[in-house]
Amino acid sequence: MPNTSAKLEIRKDNKTLREFYLEQPVITLGRSPDNSLVLSDDLSVSRRHAQISCAGDAYVLTDLRSADGTYVNGLQVMPEQPRALAIGDQVRIGNYELNFSVLAVAAAPAGSVPLTPAEQKTTIAAFPDAGLNISPTEAQHLDLKGRDVFSLGRDPLNDFVINHPSTSRYHAQIKKQQGSYIVVDLNSTNGTFVNGKQIAGHRPLHVGDTIRIGSTSLVFNINETLLSSNEEGNLRIDAIGLNKVINKDLNLLQDISISIQAREFVVIAGVSGGGKSTLLDALNGFRPATSGNVLVNGTDLYKNFNAYRSEIGYVPQRDIVHMELLVEQALDFAAQLRMPADTTRLERQMRVNEVLKDLGLEHRRSVPIRSLSGGQIKRVSIGVELLTKPSLFYLDEATSGLDPGTEVELMQLLRELADQGRTIMLITHATENVTMCDQVVFMARGGHLAYFGPPPRSAPIFWCDPV
Repeated sequence: MPNTSAKLEIRKDNKTLREFYLEQPVITLGRSPDNSLVLSDDLSVSRRHAQISCAGDAYVLTDLRSADGTYVNGLQVMPEQPRALAIGDQVRIGNYELNFSVLAVAAAPAGSVPLTPAEQKTTIAAFPDAGLNISPTEAQHLDLKGRDVFSLGRDPLNDFVINHPSTSRYHAQIKKQQGSYIVVDLNSTNGTFVNGKQIAGHRPLHVGDTIRIGSTSLVFNINETLLSSNEEGNLRIDAIGLNKVINKDLNLLQDISISIQAREFVVIAGVSGGGKSTLLDALNGFRPATSGNVLVNGTDLYKNFNAYRSEIGYVPQRDIVHMELLVEQALDFAAQLRMPADTTRLERQMRVNEVLKDLGLEHRRSVPIRSLSGGQIKRVSIGVELLTKPSLFYLDEATSGLDPGTEVELMQLLRELADQGRTIMLITHATENVTMCDQVVFMARGGHLAYFGPPPRSAPIFWCDPV
């Protein structure tokens, strides 16, 4: 157990119900009576919803593939992906709010009777079912006062745990030297960025500087604190006035402006020569527009492209996986190339298993890729990109050449991946299944935006024959 005592303040309907002390190595939460903390009167709580366990000196929350999800500070926790808890975190399960805090001593408050293991098993019930009226907090304040070294990385022993497959085990440190602070990159695989620029070795920190590690950004404040925000699965794209001028007589994008919310599934369709691929590559930063801006959560993507590179997944039209490899082999080799060098074989295997499950390919893991159907091969290509959990996912003609049934299955898969926490943009000529997406971008000849909005209920005239 950590050398502190942690507790959950349990609230519902804006009322504090009680405090629950985390005095056991593993605490389970859910509707079933065999949980440590039973939340029995809310049907949106799964029977075994989540657990909180000790990992070194940290407490870690894991969603147990609950039906309605577990949320920390308003952001959904990925199923079966441990997430370290920090002081002040707000955990939401159904209509319950659980406020996490850590006491200075490993005991209950003065005057209280220590709880036995049997007493720790607590049922919260018989309260009104009205939802909580809470504004979720999307950021944490991390206090650097009194610390000479503050470590960040994937390992639970870090002072701040960033549990993401693009983050190295011990990724970076913030050190206090002669009254000021520096940030030090610990030879991480994917780099530490300050104000969008990758640092080499160390760099002084100034008030207002933004540190980015994987999907996490940390702003250095004047009161020796860091304001951290985990943007995994919550990236919005705003394109403003995009043009792609090739020469004085040719502009491939005509002043395109669109906004794509986090976790939306967007289809880009249109006539040949309409600029679909040009727009996709302008939105992902691979081939930037010659004028205009692309913003990711308000940050200029082009100026900060390297800082966001690990957040971008791209699947080209042509499959580039090795056809002689088994499905599992192909994903494992890709994981070795893409995940940090300190990733263990077991961690890689766990991530490959998760991707196979998400893709519905568990039963084909030992099959050579050459023996798969066209749709399954495309799923493997998608899986290669999913290994590092990109929050922005771009696909060029992923449905091209597939039969109608397989195309429907692939569109359903992309819908599910978006719902899990990815912003997805797909170029397609097939418009029969666009009702599965949230927004449609229709490009007219010459790079003009003809339509942007929800899939039309009745097809407009330009919707026909988009080739």
